[in-house]
Amino acid sequence: MPGYQDAAAVAGRGLAVFPLPAGSKAAAPGWHRRCTADLELLARTWPDGANVGVGCRASGIPGIDLDRHGGPDGVATFAEVCARHGQPWPRTLTVATPSGGLHLYFTVPARLVVPSVAGIWPGVDTRGPGLRLGVLGDSLSRSVMLRLFTASLFHISSRWV
Repeated sequence: MPGYQDAAAVAGRGLAVFPLPAGSKAAAPGWHRRCTADLELLARTWPDGANVGVGCRASGIPGIDLDRHGGPDGVATFAEVCARHGQPWPRTLTVATPSGGLHLYFTVPARLVVPSVAGIWPGVDTRGPGLRLGVLGDSLSRSVMLRLFTASLFHISSRWV
């Protein structure tokens, strides 16, 4: 079950986290205001057993959500998009989802705003300002999350945009 140590591991990478209710990936009202990377604050306030979410705006990062839950395979779609544009799969901070999908986290040039778009490609959503991505939930083991959090954030340059 997730807990403070998991939230601290994510926040320690510079990402602003917030608690998701245990057993859910739906954010509680006011989650925007609870995003923080402050380890002392997290130690005092993190609810036992809460899932971990990342606030994209508060972290200053966009994310890509590659779905695999009954519809188009977002992982396969993203691989095809990378190949079509002659780009390798980005080695970036990546988290597996319970359905076998992936959340990829990036940095971008300060002037670039990545909008949140559901279905930018089949099975692929982008998460930008004001949205969130779940990181660690009840059905994911801590060892899986920590193994996947070994990469650094990939910086999206003009060749990707």
